[in-house]
Amino acid sequence: MSHTDITSFNVLEPRVVRTIREAFDDAVQELQTRRGADVPQDARAKLARKLVELARRGECDFQRLRSAALTALPL
Repeated sequence: MSHTDITSFNVLEPRVVRTIREAFDDAVQELQTRRGADVPQDARAKLARKLVELARRGECDFQRLRSAALTALPL
């Protein structure tokens, strides 16, 4: 398998990437409001991995991705 085959297999559509980013940003903002503090970088990375994992399984709905991100981290 060539390098091109690997990267093309892992690519998400631009609209899905946009939805992931919007859900991520919205969830981080909500978590910061709830906690009254910034969300640490390791927690942000965990959220991003969770959202990408869900998107790779076919989830591309903003509200469901946002909800998954909010429940991925304990308050």
